[in-house]
Amino acid sequence: MIRNLRILRIKQAIQVRSRILRNISIQKKNEENEKVKSVNEILKNIIYNDQESNSNNSKNLSNKSIGVLFGIIGFSIYLKKKSITANSQTIITRKSKKEFPGIHLTPELLTSLVDLTSLNNSDTNEVISKLIKKASHLGPVGAICIYPQFVTHAYDALVKEAETNREIAKVNLATVVNFPKGDEDVISVCSAIGLCIANGAEEIDLVIPYKDINNGNYLSTALLVRAAKQACGDKVSLKVIIESGGLKSEELIRKASKICIENGADFIKTSTGKIPIGATVKAAEIMLSEIKKHFDNTGKWVGFKVSGGVRTCDEANVYVLMARVICGDDYIDAKTFRIGASSLIDDIYKM
Repeated sequence: MIRNLRILRIKQAIQVRSRILRNISIQKKNEENEKVKSVNEILKNIIYNDQESNSNNSKNLSNKSIGVLFGIIGFSIYLKKKSITANSQTIITRKSKKEFPGIHLTPELLTSLVDLTSLNNSDTNEVISKLIKKASHLGPVGAICIYPQFVTHAYDALVKEAETNREIAKVNLATVVNFPKGDEDVISVCSAIGLCIANGAEEIDLVIPYKDINNGNYLSTALLVRAAKQACGDKVSLKVIIESGGLKSEELIRKASKICIENGADFIKTSTGKIPIGATVKAAEIMLSEIKKHFDNTGKWVGFKVSGGVRTCDEANVYVLMARVICGDDYIDAKTFRIGASSLIDDIYKM
């Protein structure tokens, strides 16, 4: 009788334990769904927070906006696989404040992530001087990015500006090589890098032979990136542009990212901004995922630069949010995360 009573109590205890575990599981699932729902609402807000004030134009979404929307759908699915920290802080968009786990994104922080860029055929020494004055007035940006023929002038202008504004000394001088077509040979590229560094460049944005990637020739990219990094040395950052919009598939974006990372790139960058398809949410997700894999395997971070059509704070915040989720809060720093842009700065200071 006593034995049967013990068995009954054990069965009851097991049933209670099972119910508790089931309830906990349901509760965790509900919490995760609420987090994903919160993320989705914020991402919608990032794209549509101006919808009411622009209702007359709501039917005229640009191709870029539609692309961002489709990217967000894929990104929200990705978020379901990620655990999101419970401590909520504030992420700021241009016209609204929303609660979201993560960093406190301010105009100053966003400015520090920008590579203030002028890569136009109409550029002159005067245009570059104005760009540097703008950077000096607004506060330290990540870098000034210009064509090689203006590096000497820009270096002298930065030195002169630093006499009255020491903060400008924090701004790096970046230039482009093998740009924009990516079809120069290794010797020409390395010679150009050497000349740029001699003239004062501190960062090199290099375009890979992405057409070779499309044709299945991966070796040319590996050799070019490795040689370019040797030409840069340890003190000059190599930011490698994979031209994601020119690659034929998502798998090739992944392959190009991996090749560049494994052969010495300090950053991988989405686009030149010189072809119809610039930065996309999906390409950024793939590239950041490869960066995270590399970190998990080696303990070393490679930087990420998004460029090609990022013109507003709302668009920039989508990429900041994605990088934070994939790579963590500490990744949102000019040492590892940049936004190549020209008009974004103007939008930041409309806030």
